[in-house]
Amino acid sequence: MGGNDKILLILIQKNLKKDLDETEKKIGKLMDLQREDLVHTTKSIEATRTHLQGQLRNKEAENNRLTVHLRVKTLHPVNLKL
Repeated sequence: MGGNDKILLILIQKNLKKDLDETEKKIGKLMDLQREDLVHTTKSIEATRTHLQGQLRNKEAENNRLTVHLRVKTLHPVNLKL
């Protein structure tokens, strides 16, 4: 192998190393973005879950009030208008 071939190989190795380093940096940035997206999605899911639980509690309370109201009407037919 001549001197020029060795220089060419060294240049190719340097370019490959540079490309590898750039690719690793891009992968790192993409992984960071993916983590940020996961955190955002998790927060959004938790907020939605909390909201839906609140709505469910309100509906359950309303259902309980209506059940009591219906029982009162059923137990006291005098309250019924004919």
